[in-house]
Amino acid sequence: MWTCRKLAAVAIAAGMAAHSQPAAWAAPSRPDRSGFLGPDGAPLPFADTSQILDFLREAEVVSSKRAPGGVTGARKVLLERDGVRAHAVFRDVRIEELVRKLPDGRIQPFFRDHCMNELAAQALARALGLDTVPPTVVRKVKGKVGALQLWIERAETETSFRERELAAVERIKHRLQVEQMHVFDNLINNTDRNLGNFLTDDVGRVWYIDHTRSFSRVPTLPTPTRVDRCSRAVWERLREISDEEITDALSPHLESPEIEGVLARRHLLVDLLATRIDVAGPGRVLFGLEYVLPATR
Repeated sequence: MWTCRKLAAVAIAAGMAAHSQPAAWAAPSRPDRSGFLGPDGAPLPFADTSQILDFLREAEVVSSKRAPGGVTGARKVLLERDGVRAHAVFRDVRIEELVRKLPDGRIQPFFRDHCMNELAAQALARALGLDTVPPTVVRKVKGKVGALQLWIERAETETSFRERELAAVERIKHRLQVEQMHVFDNLINNTDRNLGNFLTDDVGRVWYIDHTRSFSRVPTLPTPTRVDRCSRAVWERLREISDEEITDALSPHLESPEIEGVLARRHLLVDLLATRIDVAGPGRVLFGLEYVLPATR
C-alpha cells in the first residue's frame, strides 16, 4: 500500500532526479510577486516586494476592524493608494514575561508575545531564501505602532485545508511545505504554531503567519521531533550562513538575548539535520523546494 510517507519519498526522489536533467530543462519558476490579490480577487499591480512594502507603509487606512480568530487583538485593515486597495493585518501586542504557564500546562520561561517578531520572522526567512512570510512593515495605525502585514486573500487555514479532497501529488507538495515550516519554527522557537497559524492560498502555496510568540531567548529547539525533512537549499543555507549575517538581519527587530537564542538554535538544528541525513540518507531527508511550490497563479 502506498502510504503518504512512501509517496513523499517518491516525490523527493523525483525532485533529486530533476536536478540531473540536461541544461535545456528548466525548473518551474517561483510565483511572481504580482500574484498577490486584492479584495476583489484581482492581482495587485506590484512588480516586486519593494513596491508592496512601499504600499503598506504609505497607503491610507480606509477601515480597521478586529480580525477573525486570534487572541492578541490583531486587526484587519483596508488600505488604499492611487485607486489600489489591499487588505492587511495589524498587530501591536507587546508582552514579555519571565515565566508564563501555557494553556496546555507547560511552563515557558522568558515568554515573549511581541509584534516586532513578525518583522524578525520575515527578515530571517529571507536570509534563508524562503519566500513564505507575507510582506510586513512597521506602521502606525490609529495612533499605535506595530507590524502591518499583507493579507493573503483566498487562503484558508490548515483546519479547512485538511477537509479538501486532493490528488496525492498535491497533498505531498503541501506536506513537504509544512515540513519546511517545522524546520523554520524550531529555528525561531515558535511555540504557537497551530492549525490556524499558517495558510494555504488558492494555488497551494503555504504561508507562515502569526509569529508574535516566537524568538524567545531559550536556546533549545522547541519541537525537535517535528524536524523530519528540509529543502536542500535551506539546508545548505543553514550550514553556510554566518552568525554575523543572522545578527545583521535580526538586530533591527530583536534584542541581543533573542538573537543569541536564534544563533544557538541554528547550530542545534544543523546538528540535528546532519544526524538525520547520516542515518536516513540525503534522499530521505532533503528535497527540492522549487518542485514543491506552485509555479504561477
